[in-house]
Amino acid sequence: TLNPNNYLPTISTSFTDQREALYSMMNGGFLTPNYIIGPNVNVLTQDFSSGAYAGWTAAGTGPAPTVVTAPWSGAAKALYCLSTAALPSAYIYKSGTYDNGVDCSFDIYLPVVSGLVSAGSLATVDIMYLRNNTNFQFYAAQLVITSTEVVVRMAYFTNPNDTGLAYVPLTSSALSANTKYTIRFRAIKAGTGYLGAVLLYVDGVLISRAVNVPNSTQTTPGEAHVGIMASNTGGNFNAYFGNLVFDKMSTVDYTARYTGSFVAGVKTITVVNGIITTVV
Repeated sequence: TLNPNNYLPTISTSFTDQREALYSMMNGGFLTPNYIIGPNVNVLTQDFSSGAYAGWTAAGTGPAPTVVTAPWSGAAKALYCLSTAALPSAYIYKSGTYDNGVDCSFDIYLPVVSGLVSAGSLATVDIMYLRNNTNFQFYAAQLVITSTEVVVRMAYFTNPNDTGLAYVPLTSSALSANTKYTIRFRAIKAGTGYLGAVLLYVDGVLISRAVNVPNSTQTTPGEAHVGIMASNTGGNFNAYFGNLVFDKMSTVDYTARYTGSFVAGVKTITVVNGIITTVV
């Protein structure tokens, strides 16, 4: 008899005949894939260990970000950013060449997480962007702030900086004060024949379900922004950032695979659509 408590989660009701079913974290289940994801290739890295953010450009309306001793470790360095009601942005950015997929991570440390806004109010602080070089936004990390907590979420723009903004659903993402967290964001841009996907992690734990996003007008990002890009808390907001890593991932078409024969030693091997059918 079948055990109803054991099953393979799928995202499709049908599979291609004589094709394998692969598990995809991006899709949240088993499927016959149209693409597979290539390995990470680093685009940008910055740990501020030099005491500066050389190669990055400071921007914003507020005081320029500074590199300081990290509050979580006396041996590490961090980027300190401060915004005010009148000067609500302070960040750094750098250009880079990305691909259909992105895998980004950074550390964040918040000295204060309660009392930042009045009871019943809601505010947001944007802490990471991936944009093209004309400042059209593709992906964003954002803090959602109430009077009692700060929650992190990610956003995916199906049309850059315009319509189709999709927030990543979360299980639990409230951040504590005076604690270092590592935020990681993985995404694949939608393409012909397959959906895009978004995943969000905090300290290595996946806190979102797989979010699939339909084909869009996105191309690929060209700039990474980290810090406080926008804040509407109506007061001072400060944060520390560290260990910035921005990687790219390629997507490889998996629909058409090798069909033919070849000789290995004394055997002739026949392959049909990537599957060995005879060895004689």
